[in-house]
Amino acid sequence: MGTHIHGKFTILTGHAQHTNGSTMEQVRQITGPIIRSAMPKRRKGAPHPLMGSTATYMSASSERDLELIGFENGHLISVDLGGPDISHNIAPMFSYFNQVSYRSIEQKIYVDARLKIMVVSINYRQDLPMIPREFTIRAFESETDVKPFWETIEMAVATPNPYAFAADEDTSRLTEIIRGHLPHAKPDAEPYGFMDKIRAELGCSAPQEATKFSAREKQCIYIANALYSERETGQAFLRSDQSAEIDPFQTLVRMGGRNRPEVDHVQPKSWNGPNTFANAQLVSKYFNARKLASLEEDDKIALTATRRHSGRLSKSGLGTIY
Repeated sequence: MGTHIHGKFTILTGHAQHTNGSTMEQVRQITGPIIRSAMPKRRKGAPHPLMGSTATYMSASSERDLELIGFENGHLISVDLGGPDISHNIAPMFSYFNQVSYRSIEQKIYVDARLKIMVVSINYRQDLPMIPREFTIRAFESETDVKPFWETIEMAVATPNPYAFAADEDTSRLTEIIRGHLPHAKPDAEPYGFMDKIRAELGCSAPQEATKFSAREKQCIYIANALYSERETGQAFLRSDQSAEIDPFQTLVRMGGRNRPEVDHVQPKSWNGPNTFANAQLVSKYFNARKLASLEEDDKIALTATRRHSGRLSKSGLGTIY
């Protein structure tokens, strides 16, 4: 067992055998003071855990359940509670678990001003030693306190909601309509274009340029995406329409963070892209944000070029200088 000091935080680590024969480091416990933020801090992209690339490990282990549910790098002691944004304070967590189950305990600790010290201990799976099985979260009023607030939570695999909508009668009806028209193989381009021919049957109005996708259109895209996955793998889940080289978050989860599903215009709405199904793709929030930033930069370049060539008003106000 190794000991690492980072400021006022003490981290205990151990080692486990990787499936490829190498030895990897596990964070077993982190202890430190609770320093509540006056305002929630903006979350940066968390560094990769010390255990290495979770995505690569999942692929090598053939652990299908974990691939399908999705995961992200979760803080053991949250940034809002003063936790450091370092790899020793990061562990792989299922998105829903991190955003809901784990977060609810952090919020209990946040509102109890008596609690000053926090300790998080981790037990790992035997078959996948880089994936936590159980977290024990303890919080104390002082370093000498022997009666902590504490809670143990297991990171169980849950089945994701494939459609991101309630499984009501309307959703069931849409599912059967879309299933009846679904292409035999998912097209590389315009995977949802087939639904433009049945817009009226799906209850969608005629498409327009530079318009957002409606809630109804998004619902149909979620359903079609999940049906493609079900046909290919036998399980219905949401998956990015972009390749792993472009969108690192292939599994999309409703309660996720950067792997939350978003319906994106292939031809951007700002460039008069229509809200047709043929112009839609399902991608992660992470990919969509990066694409938006890139487009905004292109707009700036184009605008600068336009101003440079269209001229500007002279300081004297007597005319245009070219």
